[in-house]
Amino acid sequence: MTVRDEDTERRRDRLFARTMTLLTRAPDITSASRAGYTVSEDLPRLVIELPHSGARDPHADFCVDRAQGVIVHRLPYGVGLEVMPLTAEREALLEELRCEYGTAEQWAADLGIAEEAAHLLIGAGWTAYDYDGWNAVMRVTSAADAREVLARTAQQWQDAGWGRPRPGYGQEYIPGGTPTAGEAAVLADAGITRARVKSLRESGGYRTLAELLNARPPEIPLDATRVIVTGERWLGTVQSTAPEPAVAWLARQPQLWRQSAVNATAGPRPVLIGPYASWVLWDDGQLICGNLLVGLNKWGGQQKAGDDDFPDVPRASEAAALALDLLARTITDPAALAEAAGPFLTAAAHEETEEAKHDIGEYTRSGTTIRRIRHTFHAGGGAELGRLWEISIVDWQAGVDASETRRIARTPAEADSLFDDAVHLATPPPPRRAKEADRQCPGTDVRHCDNCGATSPQPNDFTGGQLGFMAASLGTACGITCYDAIADQPGAHATRFHH
Repeated sequence: MTVRDEDTERRRDRLFARTMTLLTRAPDITSASRAGYTVSEDLPRLVIELPHSGARDPHADFCVDRAQGVIVHRLPYGVGLEVMPLTAEREALLEELRCEYGTAEQWAADLGIAEEAAHLLIGAGWTAYDYDGWNAVMRVTSAADAREVLARTAQQWQDAGWGRPRPGYGQEYIPGGTPTAGEAAVLADAGITRARVKSLRESGGYRTLAELLNARPPEIPLDATRVIVTGERWLGTVQSTAPEPAVAWLARQPQLWRQSAVNATAGPRPVLIGPYASWVLWDDGQLICGNLLVGLNKWGGQQKAGDDDFPDVPRASEAAALALDLLARTITDPAALAEAAGPFLTAAAHEETEEAKHDIGEYTRSGTTIRRIRHTFHAGGGAELGRLWEISIVDWQAGVDASETRRIARTPAEADSLFDDAVHLATPPPPRRAKEADRQCPGTDVRHCDNCGATSPQPNDFTGGQLGFMAASLGTACGITCYDAIADQPGAHATRFHH
């Protein structure tokens, strides 16, 4: 740190202390309600920097209302307002704060922006707090950026989807960097909001300004009778019987425009719809798991098919839905899933039987419970349609939510194998017995070694006597007259069994 920097730090420390004294501890400070003060909007905020940090104090929210001749203090966390008269001493403080933090030279030094840009922003009445707020939305570093951000009012930027966050709320990070004010102006003119830029960059991979401007959802043929949109993570898969619901859904999910798989086909019709419209069997043999859309709800979310939609298409029972849910855990191909689920789709009833149970760690604070459950599915007349087996593996621990893993088998032999494998993997190995207990001791009159098993004494020059070979120096000798040459102590076996 240079001498000048040290002087600046000391000067700003003194200024901060004086500011806190005049604005927070003076006896003429009173609550706004008691003083009958009416809050004015858009008051310029004083710039107060925390000492030694170079950061502006987020809780020092002071504004100047010259029309009413007061300084307003918005207390942290919205607990109220305080006001104080704008005295000559406080006027001098305001001028000192302006000279310290409000000049273009100081902005260039403290904020790293061009002086010409700082002149333009200060001339428009900006403070450093204003700059912080706008710079989080769009980067303002050059004079061109300053002109672009000043060309619109705050409300116009808000209407275009590029407004400043409310006080106390930060802006979400945009992968690839925050756009400049010039780029934000171009995007706003094209109707692209900051939120859409975030979505396009985050999952769509659109990085440059040109890519963002040219980003479009995939085109869906107008004659499509089945549209499948495979999303990622929580968005999941959706399907529709017409292009319009899928088009509306994609328009509101720009992060799907590249990474989703859109499959549109003309011809297929639904022949069976699962409970809650969560899967559809189509007449070409495809069984697709995913919500069946008929449009968007008033919040812009998925509007799934209801009971009044598709009145000519039968609905599957809860039993059939359970069978499909079990099979879908092991089969992902739509055609293979439809073939495997075929016998169960007309199920009207379901019976669950626990065939086996194995507890590991039953009397401890953690363990595993493994269950083999047989699911039997019946038609409306009572005839058995088929069976599936579920291997439930629940890992539990006291004070913690249990986690469950489910594995599905289609034959008894496969269920036996999965159950045995789960028990084997969850069973801890037997505890290892102590080494000295594994070997029989020939007696205290025979010198021998626990480590190597030698039973004949060996000469040792260090002690002038005879010791068990090798392990006597490690403290594991066994014989009653065999000692550790270093620690001069009996070995572990001798200590446990003979001493």
